This record gives sequence, structure tokens and C-alpha cells, in this order.
Amino acid sequence: MRRTVLFLTASSLAALALAGCGGGGAGDTLTKAEFVAQANVICKDYDARITALGEPSTIEDLVGLAEKAKPLAEEAVASLRALKAPEDLQARYDEYLATGDVNIDLLVQLGEAAKSGDDTAIEMIGTEGEDNAGKAHGIAAELGLTECAKGG
Repeated sequence: MRRTVLFLTASSLAALALAGCGGGGAGDTLTKAEFVAQANVICKDYDARITALGEPSTIEDLVGLAEKAKPLAEEAVASLRALKAPEDLQARYDEYLATGDVNIDLLVQLGEAAKSGDDTAIEMIGTEGEDNAGKAHGIAAELGLTECAKGG
């Protein structure tokens, strides 16, 4: 169960929860080294915060974890979105960020499924989360975002 929740939260977002409108913001475009360094700091911090939430051992724990993880994922997404990736990385980074939108949606669905005690839905959401995390980790690795590419 922990693996499923971390895929749905960290990568993914740190994993991975990274949102879909792409980089941007008012700041200057970062160099690749600056971009990689700043994104890795965000992902490492996010992963530590998700890990600190603990491992769920009951459905009730899973409900609480999903509720606590969502704002952390949203915060990580916002921080990552604020980074202005180098132009040659932007399109792929946008794809990476899109996995965050999926991740946040899956966290909501996971919480709802756990609240209703729907084990089948939890399993399906977990599978979808693992697929999304795999995609996010692969893209992060391509971009050189080593902390973001780590599995949960």
C-alpha cells in the first residue's frame, strides 16, 4: 500500500505531482545546470515531506495520507512550475509537469476510494499511479532531474 501511495504522491510528483501547464513565470530562463539543481532541491524536499507522513496500515490511514499528501503535491507542482526551463528542455518538462496533474487527480480519487472502502478502485488507482510514476520518472531522468527520477 505504501508503494502505491508514494507513486501517487511523490514522484511522480516528486515525484513527480507536477502540474500540466508547463514552466514559465516571470523569472529569467534558467541555464540547464540551474534548472536541474533547483528542480532537484524541490523534489528532494517533497520526497522527504511525503516520507515523513508515514506508512498507512489501515484504510483510515490511507484516507488521511491522501488528504495530507495532496496539498504537499500541489505545493511541489507550483514550485516546479515556477522554474523556467531552458528552451530545449521545455516541451519535455511540460510533459513531466503534466504527470503531476494526473498525480494530484489520483490522490483525490484514492482518498475517495479509501473513504468508501472500495478495494477494487484502490487497486486500479494504484496501478494507474504506478504507470504515471513510471512515465514521470523516465522523463525526469531524461531531463537530468535525478532526485525527481527516484522511485518511491
